[in-house]
Amino acid sequence: MKYKNGGFVIIYTLWIMSALFVMLFIASVSVQSTYFGESIKRDRLAFIFESQAVARIALWRLLNSYPPTYTGILALPYLTEISVMNRTYEVIIEAEDSKVPINRLDTNGYERFSETLLGNKDIGKLMFEYVQRNGHIDSINELYNLIGEDAFFKVKKIITAYAPRLNLNYASYESLIIIGLSENDIEAIISRRKDGVINIMDVNNAFNEHILLKYVISTPRPSYYRVRVKMKKPFVLEVEYILSPDMKILDRI
Repeated sequence: MKYKNGGFVIIYTLWIMSALFVMLFIASVSVQSTYFGESIKRDRLAFIFESQAVARIALWRLLNSYPPTYTGILALPYLTEISVMNRTYEVIIEAEDSKVPINRLDTNGYERFSETLLGNKDIGKLMFEYVQRNGHIDSINELYNLIGEDAFFKVKKIITAYAPRLNLNYASYESLIIIGLSENDIEAIISRRKDGVINIMDVNNAFNEHILLKYVISTPRPSYYRVRVKMKKPFVLEVEYILSPDMKILDRI
């Protein structure tokens, strides 16, 4: 009888201990889930505010990496990393006027643009009609609903609604194709750029008067900057800003 009672006590004790262990485990998982959930929310909220400051700091680093007397071309794209507490940010800065000034394109320009980047002319025609109807595009974000998500993310990297003209010192190959230059002329411009700041008169024979007056400028500094801020740790988030040279944020893409 004593053995049976003793066995019962042992079994009952083990059952109580198992139940307590399960309860403690569930409580621990719940606490961890709550903690990590709150941590993710905190980091997401921090990203919204920190990303703007990070963009400004990165641009300040870039501009102050050159002496005040420097009059040459900036080394762009510029890549840097910035850490804030447990968050690590990767920042890439480009010249906004390396991109196609979307408000200056004519019908042929929109068709070249659409065909070069998307493989068809239909979206270009749709964008041209939108600009004609509204007068101009204030932000390239307006195109998101017009042309759809997939097309938008393909074209946003190559267009601008802020830079007034395409800067020859920073213009990409695709941008120069879209405004109507031949491949030979583009190669000549890119080659000339390696020697320093381009003077438009030096490459004047590469342009007809229409392209020269409507699309291009040639200045050593960009008129605006596109700054891509990517949080790499503790998880990935990304945003792009348009900044003026005095580090004011003009738009978020």
